[in-house]
Amino acid sequence: MYATDNARPSDYPDDGNDSLYYMRKKIKAVKNLHNVDWNYEIIPEKTGVFDHLSRTNAGQFDVLNLSGLLYHVYSPMHWLGAVRPLIKDGGLAIISTNIKFTDEMTMYFNAKGKPQGNLTTYWYPSVPLLDYLLRYFRLMPVRALSFRDDDGFGYVSAICRATENVIADPDDAWMEPSAWHSWDSKWFGGLNMAGKSEKSSVQFKDNLPDQRISLTDATEIQRHGHSNHTAVLKLNDTE
Repeated sequence: MYATDNARPSDYPDDGNDSLYYMRKKIKAVKNLHNVDWNYEIIPEKTGVFDHLSRTNAGQFDVLNLSGLLYHVYSPMHWLGAVRPLIKDGGLAIISTNIKFTDEMTMYFNAKGKPQGNLTTYWYPSVPLLDYLLRYFRLMPVRALSFRDDDGFGYVSAICRATENVIADPDDAWMEPSAWHSWDSKWFGGLNMAGKSEKSSVQFKDNLPDQRISLTDATEIQRHGHSNHTAVLKLNDTE
């Protein structure tokens, strides 16, 4: 198992927010407390995560978790492309991010710190746009949960199956040639392992067959409180 972080200094050195110094201390404490170990890689600034991990012979993964990141970066598409080669075809990607509940194909900017005052929160993709981008990067949503606030913003967590090709609607003749042949797709579209990816047989415990869902149909849960749609993953869990 690998965990990665970007090598950017903290803007808040006193409280440890985004600080590598504080992060290393926390990781060491967790490892010692629970007698566990994993690889923790610092990704240098302006270095692709796939390019960096390739040098460590990490290979590809059955499951990738990209949660709480897309709204903190200048270009969410670049990051989806950066991590896509890390996932085996047939593997699973957990994508969790801020969203805007609207039918429009738009990306909302966090202007004036609204709706979130965090200095590194930039983007709120609309639900249909996020759904489209995932399928553009060959990630088919199969299960999803979301919650919404009163202002129409919210959060979604989607589990996606990595596929060999894009997942375009029948009336969409643009997605496939754009994803495979546009200049930026060739440079940043996550095509590094296309056609030569490892294969994954990872399945859900319930063994239900995959079925593409629309993120607009994600199961909505309450933002706070208990929910039978959530679970806690404990260190001694084995399945």
